[in-house]
Formats: sequence, C-alpha cells, structure tokens
Amino acid sequence: MAGALLLPLRAARADWLRTIHDGFTSEWTGWPELCADPAGDGTPDLLGLQAARDESSISLRLLCGTEFLLQEDYALKMVLDTDCNPATGTPTEGLGAELVWTFNSKSGVFRSGATSTTVHHDDLALRALPAWSQSDFEIRLDLDARPDGSHLLFPTDSLRVVFYTPGGDRLPGTGSATVRLGAGSLPALPVISPLRPGDGSLRIAAWNVLFGNIFNTAAATTAAYDRILTALAPDVISFEEIWDQSAAQLQTRLGQLVPELGPWTAIKLDSGNIIAARYPIRQSWLVQSGYRETAALIDVSAVLGDSLLFIANHLRCCSADAQRQDEADGLIQFLHNARNPGGAITLRAGTPMVLAGDFNLVGERQQYVTLTTGDIVDNATYGPDSPPDWDGSALADLTPLFPGLPESATWWDNGSTYSPGRLDQLFYTDSVLENLRAGVVATPFLSGEQLGAWGLQAGDAWTASDHFAVWGDFRLPPANLETPDLGIERQGDGTLRLSWAAVPGAASYRVEQRGALGAAWTLVGNTGGLEWLLAAPAGADQRLYRVSALN
Repeated sequence: MAGALLLPLRAARADWLRTIHDGFTSEWTGWPELCADPAGDGTPDLLGLQAARDESSISLRLLCGTEFLLQEDYALKMVLDTDCNPATGTPTEGLGAELVWTFNSKSGVFRSGATSTTVHHDDLALRALPAWSQSDFEIRLDLDARPDGSHLLFPTDSLRVVFYTPGGDRLPGTGSATVRLGAGSLPALPVISPLRPGDGSLRIAAWNVLFGNIFNTAAATTAAYDRILTALAPDVISFEEIWDQSAAQLQTRLGQLVPELGPWTAIKLDSGNIIAARYPIRQSWLVQSGYRETAALIDVSAVLGDSLLFIANHLRCCSADAQRQDEADGLIQFLHNARNPGGAITLRAGTPMVLAGDFNLVGERQQYVTLTTGDIVDNATYGPDSPPDWDGSALADLTPLFPGLPESATWWDNGSTYSPGRLDQLFYTDSVLENLRAGVVATPFLSGEQLGAWGLQAGDAWTASDHFAVWGDFRLPPANLETPDLGIERQGDGTLRLSWAAVPGAASYRVEQRGALGAAWTLVGNTGGLEWLLAAPAGADQRLYRVSALN
C-alpha cells in the first residue's frame, strides 16, 4: 500500500557477501533484512528486502508474496536516492531520487542536477534474475555506473531505497531503507579456463548462433568463431538458430573454422537445431513434430565407456507460455519413454542424458519445474509425471558462470530493452554423470590477461552472436563406494587437517574444494592415505571441501 512519505529510516550496512547472480538465492539465507512488510497488503505483495555488495556491484534481494514476471507484470518501481539528499534528484516517495526505475517498462529516469535522462538497463549495468516468474528476485547494479555517461549513480557510500507499485504495495511500508556501502573484501572466485585440461573428460556445449551467423564469411565474424571454437574444442555441441543451412553445410563450415578438431558428424531434424559431434551419432529422433527438439544417441564410449543421449533444444520465446509448456512436457515424456520399454526409444539403464540449448525460460516458472523435476502439466496428453534421472531424482541444472565473476547470463544484448538473462542451459543426469568444470564464454567481461592466455578477443562473443556459448566437462562418477566420513580440524600452525576413515574397496581418495555456492569444484589432489593438510582460508574466505572414494 502507499505509505506516508517523510517517516523514519531503516538503516543497515550492505556488508560484503558473495552472491552468485544465477536466479537462485540460497546464499542469502541468514543474511539480515533491511526491512520487512506485512503480507496481504497489496499486489504484488512486497515482503522483504536484503542488500549486499561485492567488489563491483550492489545486489538487492526482493522477497514477495506474489509470483510474477518482474519485467512484464505490474508497474513495480525501484527508487534509489543515492546521495541521501532529499533536495536533489526527482521527488519520489519522500526521497530525492537519482534513479526511478520501472521494471515492466524496462526503463527509468536518472536525474543529476537539473537534468533528467531516460535510461535503460545497459546504462546502469542492471541485471535482474530469474527471468521466469518468481517471488524472489535478485537485482544487481554496477557501483561505477554512469547512467548519463558522466555522473556516477552511486557517488557516496550511502543510499536510500524504496520499492512500490502505484496503487499497490510499498516496501518499506513507510519511510525508506538505508544502505551503507562499507569497505571490505571477498575471496576471489575461481577462474575456470575454457581451454581443455586433457583429463579425458567429455566436453559438451550449446550455442545459439543468431540466425546462422556462424556461416557469415566476413573476416571479423569468421575469426571470432574460429577463436571461440578453438578455445572450447567441444566434443558434442548443439547449435541453435541455424534456419537456412543443412547439417552437411555445418560439417563443412566447422571443417573450415576448426579443421584441427575434425572430423565432425552432424544431424538436423528440426527447423533450427543442429547437433554436431566428434564421435559417431548412432541414432536420432525428432522429440515432437513441429517443435525444435532433436535427440541423438552418440557413441562416446571412448570417453565415458557408454553412449550419450543428447537433446538439442530451442524452446519458443517470449509470451508463448502454452507452447513452451508443451515442449517441456514432451521432453519429459520422451525421457520417460527412453528409460522404460515400449516407446520409440529405449535406452540401456544408466545411459547418461544431457538436455542442452536455448530454453527461453522467460515465462511461467512451471516450465523450469517441469524440465528439472518431471512435473508434467498436461498429463492427459503427455502421460504421468516422471522424474527424469535414472534414480528417480530431478535433472541437475549446470548453471555455469563467467570466469572469475559471479555472473551467469548467457544472453546479453545491450540493444534490447530486456536486461541480460540466463536463457541457455545444460541439464543432465547427475546420478550417472559428474560435472568437473563449466563456464560461459563471455569475452567482453574477461581480463586482458585471460583473453591473451586463451587466444580470445574481447569482442568475439558479441561479434559472433547475442548469446554466449555455455560448456561443461563431464565424466562418469566414481564407482558406487561409500562416501567418506569427513572430519575437519584446524591445526595449531593454522593449517587444516582433513581426515576420514578407510572406505572398503577404495584404492585412493580425491580431495576437492570450492569457494562459493555455484562455483565449480576444483581438484586439490589425490591420495592413497586417509588425511590431507592444506592452508586454512584467510579472513572471511569460506571454503567447502569434499572427499570422494575411488577404486
């Protein structure tokens, strides 16, 4: 509801927190709220706000009692008084607002001095996830943003915040929440190189190539695709938006771009997806007639000792929720038939399965729920609900990140009114596949050192497409041995001692760590012993450790 204007402030420091901008908010659990509002007093129902910062951005977590599309539904506004001066900015909700952002118009007004400027997401480096309907959102803005090209959005170490919908709810109910941007630091995220490490894993990738731009023979475009594909060196990849060329033409083009990776096999059964592989494609199926979903059984026994069921996807975009739900339902039905006898396809039990591509999950959240858990909406047409992994669990969502950055967007178009989104995904059966590392090839956000080391240029990704390529390295999980019972003890000299009891049948043990939720596990080392000593994390650094028994 609309509240009084000049009322008490609610103050809290936006302490440093490593938030991963991937559409999920588990890392915020236990973090203090800036303010809260009673449920049931407006639509959308605004319930709570949290704030944190990192090296370059401020993050705001908005908790609601209404599930909705942030960039489509309601005229929800974010009001930021970034100099805490009511005499400057646009008078709004008792604040002098340097920024008033309206989410469903995907635009805002930035005021500096007497000048007001209409701004869009790229002027603020504003990112808001998830793109699908939700009641829990994370909004990020760059601390060095200059919306009008000259003046900082955040000129001081304090700001005041209000969220409200005209005629609807307001957060906080009265006054404003104050955020103080204190100094601090965080441990660096791991920088995961896209270069192949030569560990015998299987690299799987997906890339929407923007109206078949991979066939563009302009020198700059050809060079960009050459550099990215050379760095990635995928074993299996789905290309989306190849409308006008055949699988044979793609094989030829890949031979021109990356001849050192060939030979390639490729199939195209729907209107825009092509699956390309450096291993034999034994069988293929169109998952549903009229939809862009193609499945292939690829002989990757040289790597995994098994075949791989790989499905390339390009689900309907934008407001086509009904069609996109049918596509999700149909995929789950296809996987159900693959795991059970009697359908068009029956796999050997335990065959690894990966769904890859541009899923366009920008509508109802149920589509993501269906794809991961197997909760079919149209049971009359597509059959019973069917958890898609072999062990009756959900598919894993890989959620790769930019190298060394807490960002996961795979579509980033500064010319669009929509803010960056995570549209491209890799879902996989983690009961029979283990992910070793993953990434997003976001070249505009790489350092000069990273670009040089990996043979890339900053403009490569945007020269090639409006989507970034996503990739993951996979292997079969260790044999089904017991999980070691891990103990952690801080030694007197500051080191950590990891120890565990012997696991029957184990020949060795693999020790891994990761530094943040969403980060990939990285290898610390292998040992035949029952302990491992390593340096303790420094300061506020937090680490997760795991030990796996191997035979």
